[in-house]
Amino acid sequence: MVLRQCLACNSRILGTSQICICGHVFEDVRQIEGKRFSEYRASLYTRLEAKKMKFTENESKIQSVTDSPEDCCTKQVAMEAEKRIAGSSSSSKVRRKKGKRKAGNGKSTREIRRKNKTVSLFHSPEEEAERFSRALREINRRIIGQSLVWLLEVVRHVLRVFDPEGVEHRSQHRLRRRIYRCKGPNYLWHIDGYDKLKPFGFCIHGAIDGFSRRILWLEVASSNNDPRIVAQYFLDYARQLGGTARIVGGDRGSENRNLAAIQRFFRRSINDDFAGDKSFMYGKSTANQRIEAWWGRLRQGCAEWWITFFKDLRDCGLYHDDDIIHRQCLKFFFMDVIQSELHRAALEWNVHRIRPYSNVESPSGKPDVLYFVPASAESQDYMTPVDIDEIEIAQDTCAEQPQAK
Repeated sequence: MVLRQCLACNSRILGTSQICICGHVFEDVRQIEGKRFSEYRASLYTRLEAKKMKFTENESKIQSVTDSPEDCCTKQVAMEAEKRIAGSSSSSKVRRKKGKRKAGNGKSTREIRRKNKTVSLFHSPEEEAERFSRALREINRRIIGQSLVWLLEVVRHVLRVFDPEGVEHRSQHRLRRRIYRCKGPNYLWHIDGYDKLKPFGFCIHGAIDGFSRRILWLEVASSNNDPRIVAQYFLDYARQLGGTARIVGGDRGSENRNLAAIQRFFRRSINDDFAGDKSFMYGKSTANQRIEAWWGRLRQGCAEWWITFFKDLRDCGLYHDDDIIHRQCLKFFFMDVIQSELHRAALEWNVHRIRPYSNVESPSGKPDVLYFVPASAESQDYMTPVDIDEIEIAQDTCAEQPQAK
């Protein structure tokens, strides 16, 4: 007599029994869909049944919606997509079976596929076509529920009526960029701060003329966020030039607050389209493209070397960001050196020749020549003269010299 032991209650029963007295069914007898029972197979079939029921419910809901021209258009697009996918993949169907099937040479199919670098797909082409069709039907159902029109041809005709140029450029796969225009020197100044060296205590601020691309000032100090220091840079150049620009452009940072007030004060009594409050133009960094583009040239010219140098000092343990003594020593030794490097970079830029390019509104030539001799580019100087007394008033009220370097 052959006995077997139940794994649930450890009791011994006859070997011919299929069920124990505790109710446990032996695994060699229990089956699912004609296959041997296992916990993984049971959970797998449970999930498959749940998905099948959910899909059946969604199909019944979608088919309950009344057919419309939009639905017909969706079905037609889905059928065409199914034909394309089925036609392109009919010659490359991949059958996937569970387990490792041995090939004639004794190697498994998986090893052969790896050797041949065969890419296995997560879904077959038929499944992809079915998923695409269901997605289109779901989108169409939602749009119909919101009382919106979703006719592809109607949308195309509307776009051609309201935006023919945009449709033409998109059909040619070309993006038309806006053209930068500036009438002449001192018509528009772009100002901004450069913060790539700020983690090491060196804050750079600069300005560039929009027409000639001449660097007006390029200074380094312990801060470029103090509005009084930024205003001092502006006043120093206005005193040197004897006036100011018609428009000054910058971002909405707090460091430009005093500079904007001084610019509006200088042009408060001027009779033109940009007098008073309009003389300072706030904008995003993307609109301040002249100075933003030049920061990239500054990094290539000299800033990249200093960034790498200071990072090497920090990586070697010779410099610590959180040590105030290290920060002060770094500024004491290198502030004047970096300032001279910035002046050299600005000087080299102002005397180099800008080559012609596609934007005819931006003249070619040397920035210094274009700035001081605007007649060479068939333009004129748009500087607004400022009295020295007004500069002194703004100096005492809104500006402050940066700390000694």
